[in-house]
Parts: sequence; structure tokens; C-alpha cells
Amino acid sequence: MARTVMFFLVVGLFAAAWTEVNSMGNGNMEKAGRPLYDARVNRPLDCRRTRCNDHGRCVFAKVRGNAIGCRCEDPHFGNSCQYEPTTTTTTTPQTTPVSVQVCTLGSISSPQGCTVGSTCNYEASIEYNSTHLFINLTTASTGWLGIGFSNDAFMPDSDVYIASVDAGGAVTLENRYASSRSFPTIDTDQDILSGESGTEFMGQTTISFLRNRAVSDASKDFPFANGACYYWLGAWGPSDTLGYHGFGNRFASLTTICLDESSQCS
Repeated sequence: MARTVMFFLVVGLFAAAWTEVNSMGNGNMEKAGRPLYDARVNRPLDCRRTRCNDHGRCVFAKVRGNAIGCRCEDPHFGNSCQYEPTTTTTTTPQTTPVSVQVCTLGSISSPQGCTVGSTCNYEASIEYNSTHLFINLTTASTGWLGIGFSNDAFMPDSDVYIASVDAGGAVTLENRYASSRSFPTIDTDQDILSGESGTEFMGQTTISFLRNRAVSDASKDFPFANGACYYWLGAWGPSDTLGYHGFGNRFASLTTICLDESSQCS
């Protein structure tokens, strides 16, 4: 009788200990948010829809009827349907094209009445936008060529630009100032010029460059604000080395040419 009581007492204590340990293990796994497992068979004991994160349903073994996992709804996947494909969407910013309006200031040519692009010894044309003048010069020679701006059609007190193309195709461009009827001197401010290019072909020289409309020294560099009016001076020489142009290789426009944004930019 004593042995029988002792046997049931040991069995009872073992069962209580097993229940407590199993309960503590289940509690820890419940807090982790994972399915509850029977350690002996490594299968979920509870697989309600919430165990599939509301994205699938439980799948049960046919023999024991124990839940063995989740059958996930597309596109979810994972042991408890906890994952779904990640889609990365790249949005390309829409850019609005910026149109730069180019306006026509004017042109001059020599001799008077010549056909531009054919019989002229000298041609000059200028276009502009809000910040720059686009100056294009052509001569029927392979020497230097220049353009100037004056308040009275004469050389003294004129803003002058001289350019040439050497035998290797390199372009030289200089900002100069003519204080009198003499050799124009180099201006200290060359920064108002940029983008020069040029060619010499079949005895003809063509040069293009940009010149800022706004200037820092208005005493030598004439500003081209809206409404500015100047006579244009044209000159060219027989060689790349700047020298006296001669009587027949210079001229001035008959009238001032004015920058008028209201009529030239339409």
C-alpha cells in the first residue's frame, strides 16, 4: 500500500512540473507572437487565422488533425504569411523645358548695297537674349576683323572688339578701347567675352562670340540695356596681326541701332 501511494505521488509531482514548464514555454512564445509548438513533434498546436496574420488559412495534418502551417493568400508568403513582396516605385521628376528667347538686334555690311553672304567684304550681325549679345563677323579676307560701338559714328571713345583665326585654327579675341584716332588699347576687363569660335576657309574668315549685355566699367564697355542706341563700326586688316586697317577697310552704320525688346523679340 505504501509503495502504491508513493508511485502516484511521484507521478503527480512529475505531471505538475511538466504542466508548469509547458505553460511557461507557451507563455514566452505567445509574447513573441509565434505559433505554439509541441516540442515533442515540432508542430503548431494552434493555427487560427490570426496565426496566419489574416493573410491565409491553417493547414492540418490528415492523420492527427494537427495544424502544420499556413496556406498564404497571394502575394503573401512565410511560415505565418508574414511577408509580402516589396515594390520600389521610382518617380522621375517632370521638368518643364525652359525656352530662351533670342532676339535680333541688327546687322551691317560693306560695301553699301552688297549681297550678304555673297559680295560683301564685311558683314556683322548681332542677336541677343536677356544676358548676352551673340556677335557674328565675316570678312572676305584672312586677317583680323573687328566691330566697335560708338555714340557718334567716329573712332574716338568707342568700345572695340578685335578677333582673328591663326593657321592652326586658334581664335584670338580681345576687348579694346579707342580713346582717339589711334591704336585701340587692351581693356582690363576681358571677362565680358566668352564662347569664341572661328574658321578660315577659301579666303574668308568667320568669327562668333558672346559679349555680356551688362558691364562693370561703363566708361569703356558700353552697356546694352533695353533702349541702348549706338553706331556700329566695322574694320578689317590683311593679316592676323592687328594694325592700321587702311582707308577702304573701315566704315560705320549710317544711323544708330537701338536695342528694343518690345519689337525685336516678338
